[in-house]
Amino acid sequence: MNFIEKSLVRKVLKPQVTSSTDGHCELRFASFPLIKQHAGNQLHYLADVMVYLPGVENAELDESTGALSIRYDNSRTDVKRILKWFDSAVESGIKASDEVSLTSDPPDKIVAAIKKYLLPTASEY
Repeated sequence: MNFIEKSLVRKVLKPQVTSSTDGHCELRFASFPLIKQHAGNQLHYLADVMVYLPGVENAELDESTGALSIRYDNSRTDVKRILKWFDSAVESGIKASDEVSLTSDPPDKIVAAIKKYLLPTASEY
């Protein structure tokens, strides 16, 4: 992935908080139609990566609207940490893309590559 591609991925995968209550938040992506068009079969990773953050209990993506709903234990994490974690996950995916093909490698290989970069950062949260 070159510099321009990495910059574009960071911009496209920048969520906005659209609602937040104790223990639940919803994130949306302004560029979701673009994400869906170019990464439709990888959309599940947007939610999958969130459950590795300590305190996140569940994350679900509505693939029709792009709403990422996250339930969490607010005694262990908060929206600020969730957003920081999501940014770390994006960076981990960018690093992993140098080792695997995010579009053609098997999911277990992709997840292993992303976890290699992401999980060591969990102690920061």
